[in-house]
Amino acid sequence: MEEQDERLERLEGRVAFQSQDLEQLDQSLAAQQREIESLSARVSALERLLARLDPSLFQDGAPPRQ
Repeated sequence: MEEQDERLERLEGRVAFQSQDLEQLDQSLAAQQREIESLSARVSALERLLARLDPSLFQDGAPPRQ
């Protein structure tokens, strides 16, 4: 029985550690998502600026094709 208790404690420790890892990954993912949203907004602003400077770049409102 004592061996099972020790094993259970080790497993609980691993679960707690993995839970912390998941929380850190979740925070990192949230930060990356905010960065993506920021970059997307910047790209959109640049596209609007380009459209004003040279409307021929954006035929039918579509971004320029390469």
